[in-house]
Amino acid sequence: MPRSGITAPFQRTAMLQILTSEADGVLRDVVGMDAPLRIPEVVDVQVFKSPGDRVRAYRQAAHELGYLMVVADTGESPRRARDTALETLRAAVSLVAMGALAFAIVPWAGALGTVSVLGCGELVHAAVVLRRLTPGRSQPQPTPGV
Repeated sequence: MPRSGITAPFQRTAMLQILTSEADGVLRDVVGMDAPLRIPEVVDVQVFKSPGDRVRAYRQAAHELGYLMVVADTGESPRRARDTALETLRAAVSLVAMGALAFAIVPWAGALGTVSVLGCGELVHAAVVLRRLTPGRSQPQPTPGV
């Protein structure tokens, strides 16, 4: 309900999505930066890091990698626009865990358990990396002695 003397001709909703990494590592690449800007509701997308920069798992505001700003009509349209934009935007992060180098595509959406390990040597190392990247989720246990 508008306050006395103040009228709003229309109402829009803004949504700010902080872009984060799920793990410590080195940013190798950011893929799809122009794609979100083709979505009418996306008004801005910024990444503050460059390839080669060290990144930290998001535990505080200083660890953010950037942001995505969406403005849309009220209802579910801001979330849908954000989700569509985040599907096109990915960061490639090199991770180091247990002495094995892993290369992962880290989704910006921040959903737990959505990290795909593309290659890191032996499967046991991949399981260790996945457990580290998805705390609180059940993952396969490494084979003892491997």
